[in-house]
Amino acid sequence: MLSPRKFAALSTLAALAFTGLALPTASAATYDTDGDKIPDAWEINGYDADGDGVIDINFPALGADPHYKDLFVEMDYMPGTNSDPRPE
Repeated sequence: MLSPRKFAALSTLAALAFTGLALPTASAATYDTDGDKIPDAWEINGYDADGDGVIDINFPALGADPHYKDLFVEMDYMPGTNSDPRPE
């Protein structure tokens, strides 16, 4: 049986894999105080998706807090597509 901490770490990796975000390296801090599946390090420092040293997702600027569960939703729009699911 997995410890709660190992389970949380595996859940975080699974969630990242599902969303398409790059998985953290073995040296990255993956501790998640509030259990929202966003590592505390990202909520405090932001997330560098491509490892170039530039923060790509500035979670602190979006209001992330490692002590409160956060939920971020990405919505995409493609012009010229029919977004109405009803038949024409």
